[in-house]
Amino acid sequence: MFTIYFGLGIGVLLVLAGAATYYFAPRVGPNPFFGVRIGYAYASREVWNKSNRFGGLALAVAGVAIMLYSLVSGAKGTGCLTIDK
Repeated sequence: MFTIYFGLGIGVLLVLAGAATYYFAPRVGPNPFFGVRIGYAYASREVWNKSNRFGGLALAVAGVAIMLYSLVSGAKGTGCLTIDK
């Protein structure tokens, strides 16, 4: 049961971080603290916006995938981390 809740929690955190990156990073603009900070992203504002939209979406999709995997593996009892009482 812990496996399911842990996976769901991590998944929710990733979805929230991805949504924040997708929504706020293009509005904030290039900075050294928030967003997808790779060298090429600083080339122009357009590149910054596109890279952060893609990065935020990818992070949210990874979160959803982790949530689905934790539900499926927890239901089957095949999770890699199982803690029973």
